[in-house]
Amino acid sequence: MSCVKKIIFFPHAGGLAYSYFKLAHKVEENTGISTSVYEYAGRGERQKEAAFIDFKAAIESILQDIYKNFPADDYIFFGHSMGSYIALEVAKYMMNEGKNVNALIVSGLTSPNFKKIDVNKMNDENIMRYLKVLNKNRGEIVEKESLKKMYMNIIKNDFLLINSYIECHKQTKPFKKLIVLYGLEDPLIKEDKLEEWTKLENEHFDIATYAGNHFYIFGKEEELGKDICGWI
Repeated sequence: MSCVKKIIFFPHAGGLAYSYFKLAHKVEENTGISTSVYEYAGRGERQKEAAFIDFKAAIESILQDIYKNFPADDYIFFGHSMGSYIALEVAKYMMNEGKNVNALIVSGLTSPNFKKIDVNKMNDENIMRYLKVLNKNRGEIVEKESLKKMYMNIIKNDFLLINSYIECHKQTKPFKKLIVLYGLEDPLIKEDKLEEWTKLENEHFDIATYAGNHFYIFGKEEELGKDICGWI
């Protein structure tokens, strides 16, 4: 009986699944492993559902969705920014349950140790300024008023979700492969703190850097697809 493998991508705060389809396609093309991008509630194809704003409840819901809609014998999880926290907690739970997690790939996150966002300062103007610091092109995507209100609701809910982060599951088994990725011009990355990832038990650890800022992954799908193939 063949082993069913699955790579699942978890987007950043404010991110929609379709933004990761190109990357997922390139990874599947290079690895031959089936890929899926998780769509958070409250956006995209799930826009009529209530958004996640409580981290523990979100993880419980995501795990139910994975077991129901993305069954596999062997999982690989990729998270970017906020998605890295989600990928981390999902991976720990599944490993504790005896599921095989071949690799955890975290991107755009300095450390597994959470630091709260000051949501009181996150009005529309400050959010736009914040996005443009991370990557002006992604800030410009939501300049149109018809999209701006919808996007602001999504990202504000995601900030509430991030701020409710708690460690949902203790790590009881080492990660087979723990890979940390980031853009060299990402203003959110503190290189002297990246070693905190090594405090998570693992059998293999690697760090890879890419030219670009916080959203370096967009435009580097071809390169990432090949690199991920090499790691897994």
